[in-house]
Amino acid sequence: MARITVRVTYKQPKGGSATGPQVNSRQILKEIVLEGPKYISKWIQVNKPFQSRTGFAATKWAGEILGDHSVRIASLMPYSYWLNFGVRSHQMTYLLNSPMKQYWAFGKYPYMGRAPIPIPVMGGFAFRVPTAKAMAQGKWVHPGYQGTHFLEKALQRLAQDIEARYPGVTLRIDT
Repeated sequence: MARITVRVTYKQPKGGSATGPQVNSRQILKEIVLEGPKYISKWIQVNKPFQSRTGFAATKWAGEILGDHSVRIASLMPYSYWLNFGVRSHQMTYLLNSPMKQYWAFGKYPYMGRAPIPIPVMGGFAFRVPTAKAMAQGKWVHPGYQGTHFLEKALQRLAQDIEARYPGVTLRIDT
């Protein structure tokens, strides 16, 4: 689950005493909880940072107030963490942990094996089964991809808008 914590702090004006309307920190935190998911979804729609439909589906977010000065905004989709921070290139040994199932060769010979994985090739798909031998040969390597950091960028925009609305309030975003 991708989480981001927003901390609210107040600046003391140079004159010494606070001038203007007093702002309730609970009110600001509620605004962040309500507007944070909207800003994230809007940023995804406008900037289109993803190459697949999976990223555009990362639209379910929840916010919660943690204390007097912090809010957590988290994704309800587990894959949004990897969309935000990216994935390093790695050997996909976890594919060997898939369950063994009974299959039928040529319709009459039973055997135990893993489910084939579809791999896009020119003109369609090829179905391959990961094996320990293939792993030892260096096959089945995930290429990895760069993170988009859409969560931080969307919440930076929210922080700018809230700081403009409430002078003297600063927001710090922790990932």
